[in-house]
Amino acid sequence: MKPIVVFAMLLVFDRVISFVPIIRRLSFKVSCAHHMHTRRQQDQSTCREMTSSTTSDVDDPLLIPIPSNQNNFTDIPTIFAYPHYYDPHPMAKYAAEKLKEQLHISCDCKSMLNNTDTVGKMMGVLVVRYNDTYNNNTPQLGYLQAYSGALTNDETSDVNFCPPVFDPYDKHGFYKAEEDELKELNRLIDPLESNPELSIQRDHLAKLQERQRSVKWSAFKKQQRDLLAMRDELSNEKYSRLDKRLQREKREMKKLKTQIKHEIQVAENAVKELEQHIQSLKDEHITKYNQLQDTIFNQYNFLNIYNETKSLLPMFANTTIQRPPLGTGDCVAPKLLQYAFMKGYKPKAMAEFWWGISPRNEVRRHGLYYPACRGKCGPILEHMLKGIEVEENPLQQINTQSEVELEILYKDEYILVVNKPEGILSQPGKYLEYSMHSLLKERYPNATGPLVHRLDMDTSGILLIALDKDTHRALAAQFIDRSIQKRYVGE
Repeated sequence: MKPIVVFAMLLVFDRVISFVPIIRRLSFKVSCAHHMHTRRQQDQSTCREMTSSTTSDVDDPLLIPIPSNQNNFTDIPTIFAYPHYYDPHPMAKYAAEKLKEQLHISCDCKSMLNNTDTVGKMMGVLVVRYNDTYNNNTPQLGYLQAYSGALTNDETSDVNFCPPVFDPYDKHGFYKAEEDELKELNRLIDPLESNPELSIQRDHLAKLQERQRSVKWSAFKKQQRDLLAMRDELSNEKYSRLDKRLQREKREMKKLKTQIKHEIQVAENAVKELEQHIQSLKDEHITKYNQLQDTIFNQYNFLNIYNETKSLLPMFANTTIQRPPLGTGDCVAPKLLQYAFMKGYKPKAMAEFWWGISPRNEVRRHGLYYPACRGKCGPILEHMLKGIEVEENPLQQINTQSEVELEILYKDEYILVVNKPEGILSQPGKYLEYSMHSLLKERYPNATGPLVHRLDMDTSGILLIALDKDTHRALAAQFIDRSIQKRYVGE
C-alpha cells in the first residue's frame, strides 16, 4: 500500500494569487482507502484468546507460531529485505494483519485510535524460524511483535510485545534517581529566573545603556566645525565666548559619559551576581543531563547473529551527527531483532506499519506500511544485520539515466506545480543524487528558489516549487503558519 499526497494550497501573497483557482481545481475529494475499525463490544480476554489459540513446542509467550496452513508459502525469503526501503513479504504481511486484528480489539490500545490528543505509533512484526526441524515438510516459523517508543501509564498493553532493549523507566534502575536530581535543579532555577529583583536590575541596565547611546560626540563635533567655519564672521570676543561654552559642554559630556559608564558597570555587576547562580545551576543541569544520556546510551547494547554487542555511542561516533538522537534504540526493528537474537531465532521477514492518529509533521497514515527510519535505526541495523544476507540497497540500484516524465500541473513566472511519481527522491540523498530537485534544476537552470516542501521517496503527490528566493520565503512562511493545507490519501 503506497501513500499518495494531495495538497490543497491557499496562497495568500499577491504575486501568486492567480494560483488559487488552479489549486482549487486540483483539489478533489478522494475517498480514503483505509478506515479504522473499532470493536467496542470485545474485551481483553478476546485479545488474549487470539494470541494463545496457536501453541508451539517453544516455551516463549512472545513467539506466535504461524499455523501450518499459512506456513506453506513457496517463496519463504532466503535473503532479508533491505530494511530502509522494501515491500513487506506476504508472510510478514500475514503476521502484521494478525497484529492489527489484536490492536483493533485490544482495550488498552484503543486510545491510540480514539484519543485525538494521542499520536499513534509504529508497530511491527518479525517472522522468524525458531526450530531447524521441519513439521509436515514445512519449516517451523513464528512471529514477534513490537512497538516504537514507550507506552505511557495509560497505554499498558494486553498484547504480547517484545520488551525494550533497555528500559530507563524501570523503578529499580538508576534513571529515576538521576531524573529526580534534574528536577530538583529545575526547582531551584525556576524561582531564581522569576525573581522580581532580577527583572528590575535588567530593566535598569537597559535604560542606562540606552542613555549611554543617546550621548553622542557627533553633535558636539559638528558644533565645533560650525564654529570654525564662522571664525572670520565673528568678533574675537564672541568667538572666544562660544568656544569657551563648547569646551565647558565637552567637559560636562566627558563627565556624564564617565558617570554613566560607572553606573552601567555597577548595574552589570548586580545583574551578573543574580544571573551567576542561575547559570551555575544551568551548567550543572546540562552536565548531569549529558552524563545521564551517555549512561542511558551505554545501556543499549545491541546483539547480532554472532552474539556481538555494541552500544549506541560507538555506533554513532563516525556518523555526521556523532551522537544518537533522543529516542534512539526504541524503534520497532531493533526491538524485534534484539529479542530474536536473544532467543536464537533466525530472522526471515519484517513488516512495520503506523497505528493510530497521524503525526502533524510526517507522512504517516493509519494502517499503512513503512520501512525502518535511517536517522535513528541506520547505524543500529548496520550492526545488527551483520552476518545476515541482506538485499542490496535499492536506492543504489536505481538507473539514474532513466527518464522521468515531469507532469507539470501549473506554471507561471513565480511557481511550478508538478506531480511527483513514487520511487524518486524529492531532494538528493546520501546515496543517490538523482531526484526531483536534480530533474527540475536540469529543466529550469535559472530558477533560484528551492523546493518548498518534500515527499517521501515512495510517496506520490503534488510538489510545489518556488522559482525564485522571494517566492520561496513567502511560501515557506505559509507552510510554517499552516495557511497552506495538506491532505493525505492512502490508495
